[in-house]
Amino acid sequence: MVRGIGQMDSAGEGVGLVFLTLALCTIVMFEQCQGRSVYEEPANCLRLECAPYQVIHSQKDYEIRSYRAATWISTSPIHSNSFKDAAGRGFNMRQCLEL
Repeated sequence: MVRGIGQMDSAGEGVGLVFLTLALCTIVMFEQCQGRSVYEEPANCLRLECAPYQVIHSQKDYEIRSYRAATWISTSPIHSNSFKDAAGRGFNMRQCLEL
């Protein structure tokens, strides 16, 4: 069957649709990833790890923040008078859970 210029058969349309879908997915993923690259560590974090947040409203004495969803884990209580000892035990327990 002869077709005019600009008309494709069903196989060509399928390939074109797949290509268009891949291009759109790539653009969407690129746009989402760009927001992550501009995150600046808040000044109050200093040497500690801080969860990324967005300031919703700020006043002199407080600010309202929005945090991303998080996953929390816990261990049984660690009885120690030493922060260093307790932190070491806690992290060793966490490593055992990941195995």
